[in-house]
Amino acid sequence: MDQASTFLTSGCAAGDPAACGTLSKLPNFWPTVERHAAAARAIALCDAQGTKDSICDSLGAAVDPMLTQARPALRARYDTLAQSCLTPDGDLRRIASRRCTSMPR
Repeated sequence: MDQASTFLTSGCAAGDPAACGTLSKLPNFWPTVERHAAAARAIALCDAQGTKDSICDSLGAAVDPMLTQARPALRARYDTLAQSCLTPDGDLRRIASRRCTSMPR
């Protein structure tokens, strides 16, 4: 894992959001403070991109959702899910969709 950890650490430091996101999701290899910093860096790098690459389009899935720094990235994912549970006139759909019925009301 030494080569992989060096690769991810240097990739994140060099500005690779995928490396930062991956680093944030490996609690057995990095301390929490470093994982928090990596998640925040991934978000900042993606925010700075004009045209989003694939990792930035799905950043909520790329970073560890348990980290507080991941919340901004998760918010976009949550908003998309919440919108999918609304009818065109803004009412909550009354359907048996597991992902909509698990949403807070």
